[in-house]
Amino acid sequence: MRNKNIGFVGDSLNENFLVSFLCILRVADEGAKKWKEKKGAWRELIFLNSMSLSLHHRAVLLAKYERQSKELEHDRDGLKGRYRVDVDVPAVEWTNICGFYNVLVFNTGHWWGYDKFPEETPFVFYREG
Repeated sequence: MRNKNIGFVGDSLNENFLVSFLCILRVADEGAKKWKEKKGAWRELIFLNSMSLSLHHRAVLLAKYERQSKELEHDRDGLKGRYRVDVDVPAVEWTNICGFYNVLVFNTGHWWGYDKFPEETPFVFYREG
């Protein structure tokens, strides 16, 4: 992975993957430099011997999503609101960084559990608007 930029995009689960990956790589390069919140990323580590760069970009979902308040809804279904998820529109948290990386690792596994969003604010999935 010499002279390569490796990006991790996802939630806290993928951040854990990144930390494990960095621990493994740091053993091979004791001169690695670590920063936080650089280039729009939450974590960054530069490996000086191999000139590679690893960063984590936080993205709850890979698709665009937004909370819709009750005022935007036409029905009276007992919901406090909804999360609109446009599955065919990528989230802006990661789309503008794709050209910088040689390798991107995606994961948003923690956010698909039923316990993450209460029944009164469900996900509503849309495709093509």
